[in-house]
Amino acid sequence: MQEKIVIYPPSREFRQTGGEPLPLRKRNAIVIEPGVLSNRLLLVSPRWFDARGIHFQWKGCEQEETVLASISHAPSIPDEGFRLVVTPRGVEITVSGDCGAFYALQTLRQLLDQSEDILPALVINDYPAFKRRGYMLDISRCKVPQQWMLKHLIELLSVYRYNELQLYTEHTFAYRGHEVVWADASALTPEAICELREYAAAHFIELVPNQNSFGHLERWFKHPEYAPLAECPEGFAYPWGERANHGFSLEPSDEAIAFLDGLYSQLLPNFTSELFNVGCDETWDLGQGKSARRCQEEGKSSVYVDFLCRIHKLVRRYGRRMMFWGDIILHDPEKIASLPDDMIGLVWGYDADTPFDRNTAHFARHQIPFYVCPGTSSWNSICGRLPNARVNIRNAAVHGQANGAMGILVTDWGDNG
Repeated sequence: MQEKIVIYPPSREFRQTGGEPLPLRKRNAIVIEPGVLSNRLLLVSPRWFDARGIHFQWKGCEQEETVLASISHAPSIPDEGFRLVVTPRGVEITVSGDCGAFYALQTLRQLLDQSEDILPALVINDYPAFKRRGYMLDISRCKVPQQWMLKHLIELLSVYRYNELQLYTEHTFAYRGHEVVWADASALTPEAICELREYAAAHFIELVPNQNSFGHLERWFKHPEYAPLAECPEGFAYPWGERANHGFSLEPSDEAIAFLDGLYSQLLPNFTSELFNVGCDETWDLGQGKSARRCQEEGKSSVYVDFLCRIHKLVRRYGRRMMFWGDIILHDPEKIASLPDDMIGLVWGYDADTPFDRNTAHFARHQIPFYVCPGTSSWNSICGRLPNARVNIRNAAVHGQANGAMGILVTDWGDNG
């Protein structure tokens, strides 16, 4: 055993009591109270323990001297939480459900990885601060992981107690009839998504559909057959002066809604999640082309919110709850009051000094549910910008919790590598 035990994520309570340790020799059984755990947990959790010669068995069949740990039920334990106590007789784990048991076993794994002959006497109590703990991986910027790698990511995220995964998609789903867009992009097929969905669910992770639905569609609009849907088919100027030779955002139109309807009808049946992230961030060219007159007369933010609400109606038709990036509406935060109250705003920012306190307060004031969305700072970089990421993620978590965020979504973008 190392002098200092490191458990990640850090627990709410971690206390070494100084009591008698647990000798590990010959202890190779994890005893389960009947009715406590479902088959889902028993299908996933034993794999690592099997490799260590540790097996699971029902209470009543055990020999006391072989018991490594026991799992019992207590409704007083918070949802997804657990209590783990190391005694000389074994590790006593108490949970209120499957998910807490899964996280407790992941913690036990970490303890055993740092142990040889004994486990010191200790107490761990833990439960999550955020109900939704998500990770979003960009699979549209020239890097689409193979299926085995996505499964490995799911396994890793489950160890760190994430319970939501999104795969950021612009053009990397294999939509029938749109092969010209994704043919050379290693797009994920419906079959691959369904397989990932089930694999994620087995690890207590919800796979949430993600399809950008307003801006960031340049990989569609570079093909002549899709250019008529664009706000600026002939190109536009980015705010920083660079010129694009094709469109970036949809024109907010009936034709655009019909186009999205066609995509959603193929994408969404592969997911069981109630949530759906439609993106709608960074609509740089809105008002520079076909909607210019309307934006001048009504205001760009009004045109944006109107189309956002039209997408919301479409999403509701599919029985889903819409998530959207909050950057554009924060340019005119009073518009948040006009949003349907079942929308979920995604309040993002990736700098150490991102004002999550101010930005989340706008959504909280208007009682629109929201996530905080910091980033890994691994893009636009060769080896990452970890100091920035650490401060950014911490600030998002602190201010998100203070202002009542329903979740946190850590984003891993692919801009420029």
